[in-house]
Amino acid sequence: MPRVSWLELAEDGALGYLMLLHSYLIRRPGRSVVWSFSCCEVAACRAWRDVDTLINTAGSGHLDVVKWLDKHGVHPTGTAAIACAARSGHLDVVKWLHKHQTDRCFDLLLDDAATSGRLDIVQYLHEELKANSTTSAMDGAAREGHLEVVNWLHKHRNVGCTTSAMDWAARNGHLHVVEWLHANRTEGCTTWAMDWAALGGHLDIVKWLHENRSEGCLDNAMDNAAKNGHLHIIKWLHANRTEGCTVNAMSEAAANGHLGVIRWLLSNRREGSTSVALWWALMRNHL
Repeated sequence: MPRVSWLELAEDGALGYLMLLHSYLIRRPGRSVVWSFSCCEVAACRAWRDVDTLINTAGSGHLDVVKWLDKHGVHPTGTAAIACAARSGHLDVVKWLHKHQTDRCFDLLLDDAATSGRLDIVQYLHEELKANSTTSAMDGAAREGHLEVVNWLHKHRNVGCTTSAMDWAARNGHLHVVEWLHANRTEGCTTWAMDWAALGGHLDIVKWLHENRSEGCLDNAMDNAAKNGHLHIIKWLHANRTEGCTVNAMSEAAANGHLGVIRWLLSNRREGSTSVALWWALMRNHL
């Protein structure tokens, strides 16, 4: 039968079971017992006092269990619990921990909340806690496609972002974020933007960067596209860009079994291949 730990009960918000088991252990200190509750066994021990239980419970959003743990000696220390709650979007838990924990350093919490797209928590940290942040806030929000958060940070914070914002937005296929950053920010991007967009097979972003940005790409772009089998990207780069590729294009295509890419490269490019490419293909039965 499945065994359920204190940590699992806390994370699941099973406050009733926790209270019952706690009462039993108070009457029998030092005991380690196994109780049966209908279809499951609960392994009960003193492990509930571990602060990791509080951290994971905060991340699961069970405020009633967080309060109960605090009442029975598991107090919030440091910022791990409030950071976990912030990343998971549990504003009520964040507010309670803010009021009841002694550690008042909330630096970098805003970065985590922004990356997770939790605008309500970002606003609370900004307005109530006066939390500091870094460029990782907007960079992370852009990377994950949270344009609403990116826009809010742009209007209300003065930290800004780095070229990583547009580079990662391009890599993850967030064209709307790439367009917004281009129109509203000055950091721009690097050649990684198009290189990574090619890696992800995002032809719309590759085209947009080609038409609207001047950074261009490297031969990594076609190599990356070959690695992941994006023949449509390879053909477009071949027709519209001059960077070409390296022998790694065929090596990576062979290693990953992209036979159509190999055939096209052999017919249309002159970079050739290496013995490594053929060896990988043969080893994996791709030829």
